Amino acid sequence: MSEPVKIISKKLIVAEGWHVALFLKWACRIYGVEHDVQVIEGGGVRELRRFLRTLKNIERFDQLETLVIARDAETSAEGASQSIRDAFRELDLPIPTQAFSFQSIPGKKTAFVLFPGPGATHGTLENLCLNLVDEDPILSCVDTCLDCIKTKKPRLTSTHDSKRKISIYLAGQEDKDLIYTNPGQAAIRNAWNSEHSAMIPFRQILTAM
Repeated sequence: MSEPVKIISKKLIVAEGWHVALFLKWACRIYGVEHDVQVIEGGGVRELRRFLRTLKNIERFDQLETLVIARDAETSAEGASQSIRDAFRELDLPIPTQAFSFQSIPGKKTAFVLFPGPGATHGTLENLCLNLVDEDPILSCVDTCLDCIKTKKPRLTSTHDSKRKISIYLAGQEDKDLIYTNPGQAAIRNAWNSEHSAMIPFRQILTAM
């Protein structure tokens, strides 16, 4: 976020981190709303709340009709939801009661989405991406590879397993341009299945903005 943030659309998504922002830009393109919806990156999970506090000071904030906040559930979807609701309260905007559901007043509506999706108590974008390719036969190889790594490094925790699996999965693709990508960059290159049922809640939010 080195360049000043500008609001250029009446429909805005503030995304936690670069990966999530790229993923949502891809989703907006796939679902035909890229010209109506602006996606900006609000920093990582620690910076996002601070960025949201400054949002009302950005020119054209008052002209926003729809604001959606997107972030990982991380270790607690409940905690992430509460943090987002607090942010909407500080912005004097409608406060959604739950993820993937709009709250509105005349001229304003808000929502928030949590990765990997509705019903998940924890997780990240990487968990969603793994769900989107759950029918790919190389996923069993990915699991085998990670299990092997853990036998060699028994102190390796499972905290970041989804991130490790995504890296292994992308390294196994025929398209060499995917090998060194992150989930967001891979999305721009159409690595994920946009028609998977796990994308339905995200598509519904984007197309209803």
